[in-house]
Amino acid sequence: EASHPDIRLFTVPHAVTPKGAVDRIKVTAPTRCLWEVCSPKPAGEFSAVGYFFGRQLQQDLHVPIGLISNSVGGSPIETWISREAFLADPDFKVVTQYFDGLANYVENTPKGKKEFEALSAQYDAKQAELRAQGKPALWPPKYPSPLYSGGYASSLFNGMTNPLIPYAIRGIIWYQGEAQWRWMHEYRGIFPLLIQDWRARWGQGDLPFLFVQLPNWAKPNPEPDAGGWALLRESQLLTLKVPNTAMAVTIDIGEADSIHPLNKQDVGQRLALAARRTAYGENIIASGPIYRAMKIEGPAIRLTFDHTGAGLMIGKKTGLDPIVEDKSAKLRRFEIAGENLTFVWADASIDKDTIIVSSPAIPTPAAVRYAWSNNPEGCNLYNREGLPASPFRTDRGKAPAMGAYYKARIEKGFTLQAEK
Repeated sequence: EASHPDIRLFTVPHAVTPKGAVDRIKVTAPTRCLWEVCSPKPAGEFSAVGYFFGRQLQQDLHVPIGLISNSVGGSPIETWISREAFLADPDFKVVTQYFDGLANYVENTPKGKKEFEALSAQYDAKQAELRAQGKPALWPPKYPSPLYSGGYASSLFNGMTNPLIPYAIRGIIWYQGEAQWRWMHEYRGIFPLLIQDWRARWGQGDLPFLFVQLPNWAKPNPEPDAGGWALLRESQLLTLKVPNTAMAVTIDIGEADSIHPLNKQDVGQRLALAARRTAYGENIIASGPIYRAMKIEGPAIRLTFDHTGAGLMIGKKTGLDPIVEDKSAKLRRFEIAGENLTFVWADASIDKDTIIVSSPAIPTPAAVRYAWSNNPEGCNLYNREGLPASPFRTDRGKAPAMGAYYKARIEKGFTLQAEK
C-alpha cells in the first residue's frame, strides 16, 4: 500500500571512511542512489521508521515530503561525529585519541598486525560459511579495526554524513543507542555533542532534532533491579535539555525477544507528532508525561509531570491499535525506596495531574522510580492523548566523568582480541 507520489526516498550507500571526510557520495552498483518516488518496492527497502514518519507527515501536512535514509544498523554513536568535534571537546577528545592509538597498534606493531590478520581470517571463514548457506554476508572488517559496524570514530560521518552537508533539510530524526550499552552514562554527553556538531555544519541554527528513546527489551524483571537500559533511556531523556529537540517514547511497543521490535508504525507516528510541534510550530501535545518534581507527603511521594495534556490515565496498548483507557487496571512498574535506595514495588494512583506513590514496606520514602529496567513489561502511564510516560527516577546522582570508557581502554592497552 506504499504508493505515495508526494513522497520521495533517498538511501545513502554504506561508506566507511576512517581517514578524512569526503564531499561526494560514492555510487556503486547496484545502488541506484537517486530520489525515488515512494512505491512498494523502494519503500520495502527503505528505513521503516523513516517511511512511517514521512507517510504520517505527508498525510497531516499535505505537502511533498523528501526522506534521506543515512543509517547503518548496529553502529555506535562515535562513528557519526566528526573528528574536529571530538578534538575540540575536552570531555571526548579521548575518543579520537583512542582510535588513533588503536590504528597505530594495528599498523605499526607486529602483535597488532598479527591480531588483525587473525580476525580477518576468522571473518573470511565465516563469510564463506554464510555464502554456502545462502545467508546474508557480514559487515566486512573495517580498517583499522573490526570492532564495530562502523569500525572507527568518525568513519560513518566521513563517508555518509559529510557528503550531505549543507543539503537543505527541515530536521533530523535519530534512532540509535543499543550499541552504547558499555557507556550508557556517557551518552548524556556525547549525544548532545553530535547534535551540536551537525547543527554547526548545516548552518541552519537550532535545526530540529528528534530522537527515539530505546524501547523495552529482554526478559522482564520480577523484582526491582539496577535498571540496565534504563540508564541509556535516562541519558536520552536528559538530552531534551538541548534546545529544539523532542523525544518519542517507545517503552510500550518493544519485544522481549527482539532487540529490533517490528512495530515501527507507532515510532514513526510519534516522531511525526514531534515534528509537527518542533519543526512546523503546531500547538499540539506531542509528548507523553515527563517527570518534573517530587514532594514527600508523610508515607507517600507525590509526583508532578510536564506534558500531561488533557490529563493522566492508565492506558492499554494492543498491537497497532490506538491507546485506550483501562479503567479496571492499576498503575504498574512504580518502585519506592527509603534513604538506603533499596527499592520495592509500590502502589501508585492518579490524583488529577499528579501521581501518589507509597508502600507499607517503606514508611519513610525518599525516592521513586518508574519503568526502571530493560523491559518494564506492563508499564501503563499515559496522557489522554495516548502518549506514554518516559521512564524516570527521582534519585539521579552526579553524572560520571565523560570519556571514562575510552580512557580506561587506553590504560589497559590495545588488543583486538580483548576488544572483540
